Amino acid sequence: MTKRDRRKRSLSATGSAVFSGGSASSAAKREDIAADYTHIRADLKRIGILFVVLISGMVALSRFIH
Repeated sequence: MTKRDRRKRSLSATGSAVFSGGSASSAAKREDIAADYTHIRADLKRIGILFVVLISGMVALSRFIH
């Protein structure tokens, strides 16, 4: 196995070796990335909602104090 081949090889979710060559399309790669990070997207959405609630609460309190 050459150094170039070792760079191309990665482990899939099942633990078997997968070779990422030029045959895979970019659409398939995007689909895999989107599937792998669904839990992160949900966490970011939750953080965004919490941010909006806290900022709006601070604005409301500042209007009430002044």
